[in-house]
Amino acid sequence: MAITISEQGEVTIVEVRNDITSETVDEFKEILEHLAELPQRRVVMDLTEVNYLCSSGLAIIGKSLHRILDQGGKMAVAGGQRRVLRLFAMTRLSDLLPCHATKEEALQGVQLP
Repeated sequence: MAITISEQGEVTIVEVRNDITSETVDEFKEILEHLAELPQRRVVMDLTEVNYLCSSGLAIIGKSLHRILDQGGKMAVAGGQRRVLRLFAMTRLSDLLPCHATKEEALQGVQLP
């Protein structure tokens, strides 16, 4: 797994390449927990190249999402693969975490009014 972090305006983009497994989840956790601590953070997770998401990775996304929302921020997913999006739906995480087909749509989705 490789993670690239970039900024576009006031939005942080976390681009994840390759699968999030029990072997790679610690790096993923560290990055998301750091971002979740920042007030009014807006985050787009680009999961276009992620075909597998372990249960620990799913839990980290859920926990980080709740922290970001509690602090007045927003978070969205861009380009999730069907298998990953199905996990979000089965756990009802998709009720709180908007999933968009493209990074551009996700960027628009996290803009503050």
